[in-house]
Amino acid sequence: MDVRESWRRIAAWYARNTPRGLLRLAPGVAPELLDEFEALIGCALPADVRTSFLLHNGSLIDQTFYTYGELADYGELLPLERVAELWQMYGEALAEGDFADLDRAALSATDSAAQIKPLFWSAARIPLTERSEDHLLLDLDPAPAGVVGQIILHERAAGPRAVIAASWAELLSQLADDLEDGRYIFDADAGGVMPLDTLDT
Repeated sequence: MDVRESWRRIAAWYARNTPRGLLRLAPGVAPELLDEFEALIGCALPADVRTSFLLHNGSLIDQTFYTYGELADYGELLPLERVAELWQMYGEALAEGDFADLDRAALSATDSAAQIKPLFWSAARIPLTERSEDHLLLDLDPAPAGVVGQIILHERAAGPRAVIAASWAELLSQLADDLEDGRYIFDADAGGVMPLDTLDT
C-alpha cells in the first residue's frame, strides 16, 4: 500500500466528483517539524503516517463549504500543528483526572476490546482527523490483539469505539478503493462526501 499513490487516487476522485475546492490538500510539512513533534510525544511515528504528513500537512479549510474540506465522512484532515494542540489538550485533561470516570465506560459497546485498551484517552493515541470532536486516532499502544499503528474511531462522548484499519496506509488505500468503487457519493444537501449506504434511496 503506497501512501503517495493512495493520496493521488483520493484527490483525483474528489476532483472528478465534487465541487471544486471541497478537499484541498495542503503541502507537506517540513521534516524537522515532524522530528519536533516526535520529540514532543516521546516516540517515532509509523513510516506511513510520517510519509503522509510529508506529502500533505492536513487539508486547507475552505469556508465555501460547511464541511471545511472533510475527508469523506471522517472529518477534517488535521495539520501537524493542530494534532500537537489536541494531543497536548487531551494530555492535560488526562493528567488532571478528567477521564477517570469515562475509562470504565470505554469500549462498553464495541467488539474491539481485545484490540483497544479500555481507556477513554491515552498519550499514545494521536488524532489525525476531527469532525465535531470525533476523531480518527493513530494508536501506538494497542491491547494485545491489536497492532501498533492501528487506526481507531474515537467518539466525543463514548471514547474509542472500533478499529477501522490496521494502519494509516491501509485506511487510505481502502478509502481510495471505496471511492473508485462507488461506495461514496457527494451529497449536495449535506455538503459533503457520504457513504452511499447511509443516504436515503
